[in-house]
Amino acid sequence: MKVKVTGLLLFLAGLIVLQQVIAFGNQRIEVLEMQSAVIKDRDIDPSALFYTESRLALAAEKQMRHKISAAPAGPR
Repeated sequence: MKVKVTGLLLFLAGLIVLQQVIAFGNQRIEVLEMQSAVIKDRDIDPSALFYTESRLALAAEKQMRHKISAAPAGPR
């Protein structure tokens, strides 16, 4: 029983750390920051498109890739 509780607590701690690392990276990595800005500006629900195999998802992915590739390289 104690091993299961410890494992569960470690798993939850790992999820929290992962969430924080993603949030930190989203603010510090330029490409992710740009991607987040496009998602927010276009009011895109990324969770709705994650498992969607549709023309809308394909068009959104192409648009995101174009925005990222068209971005100027180097530090801001």
